[in-house]
Amino acid sequence: MASSDDEHSSEANSTNYAGLVFSTHDQFNPHDKPPLGLKLDITPELQNQIQAKIDEDAANASAAGASSSATNTASASTSTANEKFEASTFPATLLKIGTWEYVPRNEIDLEVKFDFSERKIHWEFLKDDLKHKVEFSWDDITSLKGDFPENGSESLTIMLDKQPNCQPSFDFTARQEERLPLKHYVECSSGVLNEHFEKLKQCDRRLALLSQQLE
Repeated sequence: MASSDDEHSSEANSTNYAGLVFSTHDQFNPHDKPPLGLKLDITPELQNQIQAKIDEDAANASAAGASSSATNTASASTSTANEKFEASTFPATLLKIGTWEYVPRNEIDLEVKFDFSERKIHWEFLKDDLKHKVEFSWDDITSLKGDFPENGSESLTIMLDKQPNCQPSFDFTARQEERLPLKHYVECSSGVLNEHFEKLKQCDRRLALLSQQLE
């Protein structure tokens, strides 16, 4: 019994014209014996129409295969580019979410993490002896701006189109109307942020383009 895959392969490599099935791999031969022993008069015009149909289906099948191959290659290339970078974790000196503001007492109390394989950004901070993590996907970012002055702190400003995740839950909304603000700002000491920001742009063309847009 023919398998389902065999049946699909057979259908993909054949052309149906006027109730007759022809292989897209072969040239149409008007002298071939018709199926079921039926007599069929093949005029030159009908022969040309059948051959044109076979050629058209073969061309469509080839184009579909090329498009699928290109898509898979591009996807694999992006995945490989992201996986070649290990996650970047580095200290920050200031975090703002909306009007809420956090300044760490120690360097390790506030960290930024760029997760290249998961395509996420994390803010991790210590508050009341409990470590909190705010995370969001790269796909949620609608605006991205890095500021790297020659002297002074470096900063990153991000706008999101949806609420980020916070674990464990934390109230950022004191005196704010939003459930959780969508504007996030992080500040780092000079020379800390720029290298990681460049890696982030290398891994995602959309973020690279967003970072070049004017406010």
